[in-house]
Amino acid sequence: MKHITEEILYKYLLGELAPEISSEVSEHLEHCSSCRDAYTQEQAMDSELRQLEQELPSYSFSRNVMDQIETDRLLNDKPIFWIRFTKLALIAAILIVTLLALFASTTFESKVISVPIDLKQIAYTLLVTGIVLWLFFAMDRLLVLSK
Repeated sequence: MKHITEEILYKYLLGELAPEISSEVSEHLEHCSSCRDAYTQEQAMDSELRQLEQELPSYSFSRNVMDQIETDRLLNDKPIFWIRFTKLALIAAILIVTLLALFASTTFESKVISVPIDLKQIAYTLLVTGIVLWLFFAMDRLLVLSK
């Protein structure tokens, strides 16, 4: 058997190994002085650590951790309304802008109303609307981050 790893030694010390592996480790420790010394050091360190007084974290530390967990949760939650609405609005705006760009070379008189319609102006308006919606989404995410 090769030398025993620190992890196996620590699990052996804690009694967390399967019985057959534990007996192999015991047998190895009887014959290998290097591993026996390492095990003795593990025992001493474990003993020292168990004698130390455990300090509980302060309330502010606990509160900060909980706040960070909540912030992470909020960031990972999908803001369903904003994502769906702005994505659909932006896709619709891009499609409309594309279609209008095909016909944007001229302005024409509407038969329903007597005002000339400038398709370029409508296309730019829709594009700006889509950008503004994404800006609102970005501000929403920044506000969540700042909490």
